Amino acid sequence: MINFIGMSKALVERELETMGFQLKGVIFENPRNICLEYRTSTIVRTLEITFQRKSDGLFCSLLRLY
Repeated sequence: MINFIGMSKALVERELETMGFQLKGVIFENPRNICLEYRTSTIVRTLEITFQRKSDGLFCSLLRLY
C-alpha cells in the first residue's frame, strides 16, 4: 500500500479510487482535522483517514485499515 502520510486529500482520493475504495462518510470533524471512512465493495475493507487542515488544504496525517 502507498504511504499516504503528507499527501493532499485530492491525491489520496485519486489513489484510493484506483484501488476500489469509495467514500462512505465522515467519522468526525473539528477545526483542525477531518476523519473520513472509505470502503471497498468487493472485499469488505474499511479505511479511516484523518486529514489535517493546513492553510493550503487538507493533508493526510493518520491512516487506519480494518
